[in-house]
Amino acid sequence: MNRALFQPPGVSSNDNRRVLVVSDSGESLQRIRAALTKNDVEIIFASSPKEMCRGCFGWNDLVVVDIDPKHLTEILGALRRCAGCTKIPVLVEASRISAEPSLAGLLPTYRAMPCNATDLLTLSRHIIGPEEQEQRQRGIL
Repeated sequence: MNRALFQPPGVSSNDNRRVLVVSDSGESLQRIRAALTKNDVEIIFASSPKEMCRGCFGWNDLVVVDIDPKHLTEILGALRRCAGCTKIPVLVEASRISAEPSLAGLLPTYRAMPCNATDLLTLSRHIIGPEEQEQRQRGIL
């Protein structure tokens, strides 16, 4: 039995925080990578449901979704069925879905939170933990 599959959310096998980013936009992937890259954060990227399922192997601390609205139901459903993503925070970039009235009520159904681009990055950084410099200022390191 692989013990890494049964670790509680927020604990990865190598003590690194792990973020799964699901996006079909190269620009968005680069922006998120630049904002979240830290020494102790592993970022897994996926641009399709199939890639996302491979990224769900093991535990994640956070999932960031920036995907075409027509694929959002499929992505969120697959995430919540995945053992490594059932109880973790899922943040969804809201600008691409705000003009889709057919998606009303979808995010609460899958326990996902809509965020504008700025808030998405701010909340992501908060969820995965403070920067090392911030930890030093607080006397943690």
